[in-house]
Amino acid sequence: VNGEGAIAVRFTVKVNPILESITAEDVEIDQGDTGQILAIANDGLMPSYIYRERGAMFGRGLLNINSDGSFTARDGRYGETTVDITTWQNMFISTSIRVKVNPVLTEVTLADDELTVYEGDTAQIEIASVANEAIRDEVTWSYGGYDHSIIGVSSTGKITPRRDGTTTVTVTGTYVSPLD
Repeated sequence: VNGEGAIAVRFTVKVNPILESITAEDVEIDQGDTGQILAIANDGLMPSYIYRERGAMFGRGLLNINSDGSFTARDGRYGETTVDITTWQNMFISTSIRVKVNPVLTEVTLADDELTVYEGDTAQIEIASVANEAIRDEVTWSYGGYDHSIIGVSSTGKITPRRDGTTTVTVTGTYVSPLD
């Protein structure tokens, strides 16, 4: 109290930032891997986020997204999808990102388990199917593990006999993901 009967009281005013925006980057992973969506709000705010794959209902989407933004591709699925990220602080704020899941080569089936080739003839190793037919044309095939004195195998899988005998050929498919 001062001499004039007036009293002064101090108080603190805190001004909190207002949530204005959230940002997140597109994500690309290989099939079978897990990913994480990292959403960032302005001014270091840390709101809770809701992650939702656009157009995915009843488990039919490409991803299984957890509440913390971590995700996995659903079994055997690959491709691209959009994830909407939403939060609330006095108003809805949202952004969208693209998530791309690249296929991987997981299985190969040959047309034949065994071939018989006669002297003077040739035979062709044929790939009947790969687990992800969408990448079939991007797979590089190699042939090895066989006895070179019995047969020759070209880079295209053509078998040429050299002498009587039996040998086993190992067929290897290599697919290089765009992420590698």
